[in-house]
Amino acid sequence: MASEGDSKRVLHRVKDTLKIDGPDPSITDLLDFYLNNTNMHGMRRIAVSKGPIKKTIWIVFSLIAVAMVFWQGIQLIQSFYSIAVSVTINYQKLPFPAITVCSLNPYKYNQSQALLEKLDRNTAVALHNIGIAVTNLSAAKRDDEPLPIPLVWLDTTVTNQTVVTDVISGKFHVVPGKVEMRSYFSQNYQSSEPLIAIEVCGEERKCIYNAFTSAIDAVIQWYRLHFINIMAIVPEKDKDKLGYSADEFIIDCLFSGTVCDPSTSFKKLQHPILGNCFTFNDGSDGKSLDIASAGIDYGLHMVLNTRQDNSLPYLAMGAGAKIGIHLQNTTPFIEAVGIDIPPAMESSLGLRVNDVQKLGDPYSDCTMDGSDIDVKSLYDSPYSVQTCQNSCFQWEMIKSCGCANYEQPLPEGSRFCNYDNNPGWEYCYYRLYDMYIKEELKCIQVCRQICSETEHEVTLSLADWPSKASKGWLLRALSKEQGLPANDTLKPSDIAIVNIYFKDLTQKTISESPASSIVTLLSNLGGLLGLWLSCSMLCVVEVLEIFCVDFPWILLKKLLTTCSSAFASLIRGPDPAPSVHFPVQLPVGGSPAEDPPTFHTAMQCPREPIPMPNTPPPQYNTLRLRQIAGYVPDGGSDGE
Repeated sequence: MASEGDSKRVLHRVKDTLKIDGPDPSITDLLDFYLNNTNMHGMRRIAVSKGPIKKTIWIVFSLIAVAMVFWQGIQLIQSFYSIAVSVTINYQKLPFPAITVCSLNPYKYNQSQALLEKLDRNTAVALHNIGIAVTNLSAAKRDDEPLPIPLVWLDTTVTNQTVVTDVISGKFHVVPGKVEMRSYFSQNYQSSEPLIAIEVCGEERKCIYNAFTSAIDAVIQWYRLHFINIMAIVPEKDKDKLGYSADEFIIDCLFSGTVCDPSTSFKKLQHPILGNCFTFNDGSDGKSLDIASAGIDYGLHMVLNTRQDNSLPYLAMGAGAKIGIHLQNTTPFIEAVGIDIPPAMESSLGLRVNDVQKLGDPYSDCTMDGSDIDVKSLYDSPYSVQTCQNSCFQWEMIKSCGCANYEQPLPEGSRFCNYDNNPGWEYCYYRLYDMYIKEELKCIQVCRQICSETEHEVTLSLADWPSKASKGWLLRALSKEQGLPANDTLKPSDIAIVNIYFKDLTQKTISESPASSIVTLLSNLGGLLGLWLSCSMLCVVEVLEIFCVDFPWILLKKLLTTCSSAFASLIRGPDPAPSVHFPVQLPVGGSPAEDPPTFHTAMQCPREPIPMPNTPPPQYNTLRLRQIAGYVPDGGSDGE
């Protein structure tokens, strides 16, 4: 026999002699090997996919992925090696906003005295009874017919009752329990001093008391409420005569150094409380004034008449003017957001333009233009939150009270509330307004913010006007231009100077952007998949194919097969019970040669006996170990 050392030598000789590398692979074999062993999911799916449709889909996906890699890669390389720098300087003109100006002394006293005579007399008596000295008390009469809305004292010092005393007439009555006060006081509020309040009553003598801690505030609000009652029935043409014209109110006007005529450059606007207002550059003619340079010399300059000797004593509490800055063809809510301009001062208003852009659904519920808001606008201007809320309240006012609020636009076919035509409308108004403040009318919820709007950021600076050196000649010159007699000279408090201009031509844009966009989401997901699973976009498609296409298809086929078999068995009926018996032969000696048959083997058919071959097996010389490289094992021969 060969020793162990000889066997090792033979094995070594075999390895050195035989060619075990195999033949060089062909291109087809090489591609087949690559597609079956690559880590690129798309390429592997081309090889393992069954059917031409799947192979074609994966070829298309793989080609798209390769094209995207080349395209984005070229862009990155070009951006990396690019050394060019471009600088863009853009000069643009900014449209000048519309400017609305109103006087804080809106009505001439000598023109409106007849309308307000009774109200003014009762106001003087009320102030006297409160303890405030009034110079024209001698003109007041105590026997006048009482006004429809009384001003009263509320005495809450007595438990379980309230004494209500009319401020003007002195008459009183006792209300059992606590009265309903429209204030931020608790209903159980008690004070050692009487409270002054406005009494408004509705049907069945249900009353609300609008209480104040300041008598001055109470008188102002009480006078305003009666003033609205009176002005609600005055025709529009008569209201124009009560106020100031553009030439009377605007003494001088310059725009970018060019003279502008107050009577033609300003459009009149009738405000319910501030009377005649005037709008510059309102846009009704389709033209827009643009500004190409910033600074006070390239804006609007106005000299306003703020004389106070012919003003209403109880309506106009302030002196000067109100300025509203807004876009063209929009409604200025000047009483709510206007800027007060004091007399005897030069006011400079520097503007900056801000564009505010908000994201819509799903990031917010803002509206693009208000077309999706279920409120009919009463304003001839684009949508804004203020126009929507005012319109919503006005429609609710007409629906609930049967008349329209004087401070809002009048819908067609309606009329303003007045005590003569609508007794008790104030009670309905206060009820409705309280519901509006508490958001029970849904106006605040319905009127959504607009997604894109332009705002004007205003910076106000003030300076004394005129200076001591120029006071004498300047006031005399203005008085002469106004056509005043020689003995009537304007005072500094009769004049207000206004300058409105752009501080710079920079238009700032404030825009919202998603904190996580679809690009960021895909990038982050790709980073996570690549870092933790070494997976790409094609890997995701592969997983979707397996779990969303292949798995359902396999389950569906199994379900169909099971259902088909069950249906076939149902039609065929039950199989008969088997009755096959096979004898078991025991070998000589009585001991079995193999294990007894089990139930499984008993149910199988017997195998056919294998015949015994009659010829001996052939001799295969190829199986014998021949001489290899001249080596013959010891004791061996060819015949062995």
